[in-house]
Amino acid sequence: MGKIIKVGYGELKSFGMYNNLKVSAEAEVNMNEEPEQVLMEIKKFVQSQLNPEITHLGADITNLETKKLDLIHEIETLVETKRILNK
Repeated sequence: MGKIIKVGYGELKSFGMYNNLKVSAEAEVNMNEEPEQVLMEIKKFVQSQLNPEITHLGADITNLETKKLDLIHEIETLVETKRILNK
């Protein structure tokens, strides 16, 4: 698979009676960024625009998702290092 260079996210919020609000965003993925991290950031942005009263909860979730990705990356690095050292 090739490198992901752009990610997008959108949500639709229904207010009933055919009243809807759609918010979406796109972002480019820089060379030093992971697509998953960029996607989480624009997801956070979209959700904050749809639900400003729960923005702080979205930020907490995004921070936890970021920590999870960091830990997964760290584990993968440690497993690879161990594999190399055990050869």
